[in-house]
Amino acid sequence: MKHWLVISNNSFFRLDDYLNGRNSVTWRQTNSFEVGDRVFVYTTAPKYCISYEMEVVAVNLTAEHFTDEEAYWVDPNAYLSAVKANSFCEFRLVRSFHPESMPLRLLKMHGLATPHGNMVLEGQLLDFILSTADGSYLKDIPPADDFSPTDVHETDVLNEGAVMQVTVNRYERNREARDRCIAAKGCQCAVCGMDFESVYGDIGRSFIHVHHLIPISSIGKDYEIDPVRDLVPVCPNCHNMLHRKEPPYTIEELKDIIQNR
Repeated sequence: MKHWLVISNNSFFRLDDYLNGRNSVTWRQTNSFEVGDRVFVYTTAPKYCISYEMEVVAVNLTAEHFTDEEAYWVDPNAYLSAVKANSFCEFRLVRSFHPESMPLRLLKMHGLATPHGNMVLEGQLLDFILSTADGSYLKDIPPADDFSPTDVHETDVLNEGAVMQVTVNRYERNREARDRCIAAKGCQCAVCGMDFESVYGDIGRSFIHVHHLIPISSIGKDYEIDPVRDLVPVCPNCHNMLHRKEPPYTIEELKDIIQNR
């Protein structure tokens, strides 16, 4: 499985409008996309950020799968030119992101030069995107009483990076592992102590990033994850700072940096 960065320009195709009420979109197949690949969609002006995560669910499609998108092309001639290419793939929407989750300024801080074409993601930039995407997912977390550190250690084995057979092998990030880390450790940043609910009230409840102490992109195989030992809650600012170098800073190293300031 590969991770891709692709570019969407709303002045050519109104992707945001098209995805309103839909969960998939066809895309010109100009690269070697394979079923199971993950695609992060970078949106140009006026957003300048990663807006969507998608999964490649079909490849080598013909123009007949492309006809319902004509109304969303700003320039009819551009649409006709795209149809003539007659080679498309289908992306399924996995999730969308707030514009401030992965703006261009943060992407550049983590190794992106200039967004262009379709590029394979790897290294520090991939680690940052995967970690931030994981933390940007906002949902209600079960009450802390539902889980204890003992429950997490002794009753369940959670597989992080588990291989699922799609058409190519896809390494899965386990959502339950994230939820159980937060259930055991709470939503307070392990570095600076930030608690979003105490600052923002109800809209901050249950919001926190979760940091993988072993970068997930370096695993490359199925492994047993312990949500208490291997994961830690951190605020977005500290999460970004942890990934300012490769390999990332440790929690204690970043604490020392803050204290020494």
